[in-house]
Amino acid sequence: MDNPKDAVRRFWNQAPCGTRDAADPDEIQAFRELERQRDDREPFISRYARFDEARGKALLEVGVGAGTDHIRFARAGAKCAGVDLSEVSLETTRRRFAIEGLASDLRVADAEHLPFHDGQFDLVYSWGVIHHTPDTAAAAREILRVLRPDGGRFCVMVYNRRSLVAAQAWFMFAAVKGNPMRRVSDVNRQSHREPRDEGIHQS
Repeated sequence: MDNPKDAVRRFWNQAPCGTRDAADPDEIQAFRELERQRDDREPFISRYARFDEARGKALLEVGVGAGTDHIRFARAGAKCAGVDLSEVSLETTRRRFAIEGLASDLRVADAEHLPFHDGQFDLVYSWGVIHHTPDTAAAAREILRVLRPDGGRFCVMVYNRRSLVAAQAWFMFAAVKGNPMRRVSDVNRQSHREPRDEGIHQS
């Protein structure tokens, strides 16, 4: 039987999270469009991520995806590191960082086995990722392990079935496609790749 994490890696290697609607052939314009779309779809991210408070802090993002949040931490002056299951996602993020002359320690890894030392980070950030891993508790333990015990901060978002994100997904994948009777849970499995379908999802 196929390893669920391998299935997810293949899925996100086809198109890093958030990139399916950014088809501009100009890479720089495509990256700008990714940011615009993220702000339009989830305008509350900046309030919770607090990018502007990251200057000088050692930051780890678990599940960098296309790098849209990750690069905002770097612009604010964080010392960045990030992991993702998808090699293509990491390469996309590396290109974005290179274009802006920024740096991050980017590694292929999953949330349950973070390749970093105990207490290494001032801030661990993960948006819409760890609830998709087969062992979410292990991912949470790993985040706490690598987080500085004296004043470290973590900002982790997990999806709720009754949320704005779930409603947006239902509208895009059910109502717009002429299937308004589709259950929200079915749409969530398609749009966010829940554990029983794909294993772990790195956003």
